[in-house]
Amino acid sequence: MGLRQFFDRNHDILALEHDTLELSRQLCLIEQKYYHGTEVREFLNKAWTVQNIITKGLDSYIEYTNKVSGWIMREILINHDPKVRAEIIMFFIQVAVNVTMENNYNTLAEVLACLHSPAITKLRSTWPWSPKNLKKIWKSLHSS
Repeated sequence: MGLRQFFDRNHDILALEHDTLELSRQLCLIEQKYYHGTEVREFLNKAWTVQNIITKGLDSYIEYTNKVSGWIMREILINHDPKVRAEIIMFFIQVAVNVTMENNYNTLAEVLACLHSPAITKLRSTWPWSPKNLKKIWKSLHSS
């Protein structure tokens, strides 16, 4: 299954079918592909804002980043059970911890962007089901 089909497919909860460490490693490998596919000149002088300059690598990197955040959000919101949602949130927080240990700060930003989105922060019935140590882990991620 290609990356596009993975992020776009309608499915049951996929995240919990995988080990957080393995998912973190795979996300790091994919991230590396996009990082190395982006040329330095694409970042210089806001090249992405100039119409006649091609920033294909950076554009695809941004598209990938948005797809990952959207996928994480769908994984959380697809289930209506607050307990399961809390499990999925903790799953992705563990993924964020794992990618931080690999110095993959873009994937960390993808996870945090999703968890800070209004759709996730407004899940009032979900957050009480989160483990007690969530605040400590959450603070450590924000200081990374």
